[in-house]
Amino acid sequence: MDAPATITPTLAFTPDSPWGRCMAHFLQNLQSPNTRRNYNFTLAAFFSTSANSGPPKMPDQYTREDILWFVHRTTDSPRSRGKLPSASTINARQATISSFYRFASSYTYADAHGHIAVLYDHANPTTGLSYRKVARRYRALSMDELTRLFAVIPKDTIKGLRDRAILLMYLYTARRRSEIANLRWGDLEEGIIVDKAGGRRMGFLYHFSGKGRQTIDDITELPLPAKEALDRYLTASGRRATLRPESPLFTSSLHPSRAEKLLLGDSIAFIMKEYVRKAGLDTERITLHSLRHTATQLRYGAGEDILSLQNLLRHESLDTTRRYLEGLMGTADEGAKLLEARIKQFSG
Repeated sequence: MDAPATITPTLAFTPDSPWGRCMAHFLQNLQSPNTRRNYNFTLAAFFSTSANSGPPKMPDQYTREDILWFVHRTTDSPRSRGKLPSASTINARQATISSFYRFASSYTYADAHGHIAVLYDHANPTTGLSYRKVARRYRALSMDELTRLFAVIPKDTIKGLRDRAILLMYLYTARRRSEIANLRWGDLEEGIIVDKAGGRRMGFLYHFSGKGRQTIDDITELPLPAKEALDRYLTASGRRATLRPESPLFTSSLHPSRAEKLLLGDSIAFIMKEYVRKAGLDTERITLHSLRHTATQLRYGAGEDILSLQNLLRHESLDTTRRYLEGLMGTADEGAKLLEARIKQFSG
């Protein structure tokens, strides 16, 4: 999906108009900050133009042509600007527009005469549009690729220590992009950790909000190597002594005297891409999310059972975890063994 950017759209309606208030309330109704930000970006881009780069119109004047032109137009993402959108980007754009018009069709307001009116009483303009099938390609890094990746991350600069800590957090925890990017200092704490056998030990924990669970305070262990990498960064940057509970763990500024601006997930994804490129690896195949796949593959290969992995990944269904693993693992070619005796002579 397109990476959100700061834009000043020119719309045909004002923020204090019924349509402006409808959009504001629609965005407020979204629980996830990341979803809210992505939807806001998409809607602002959509309503600031019309088909074939035409002028903006009132939302009730947009047609199927306007929607099809927008969802298929080239991307605005800094990493793929000017390229045709992927199937997932087309689906995301279309889903955002569809959700907004569905919300508007039940949005009521008081008109100029004080009468209650429905803002949008037409058919949803996205009705009947099909969604693209997205190929699920699970990408994990090999140990050689991991070695090459971390070899290009400096250990003697604040930026290098910050970036190393970020990527190690993703690799050790197998969390999604926003689940690490949004962490605050107050989300970390020392506490008692209970293992499967009922043993107890002291360790570090972190609170996070997972996908589809934004209202749930999730808590789990923070692996010690990730915590140590985080401490090295915070100490070297000079931030450790001034951290407050609301302070973001990772900031865009590398100096403690500057404002503590949260390092956004999109920026972290871009940082990952830069190190992948410097390591001479495939920037199309390897993404930030690849670290989640890599963590899962390494854990499963080391003997962690599927139920434990289901809990780690926060999958509601065990079938989801099973399909996830099937995409990461190869299957044995048992039939090849049957051929060895007959065609072994051709091997040497």
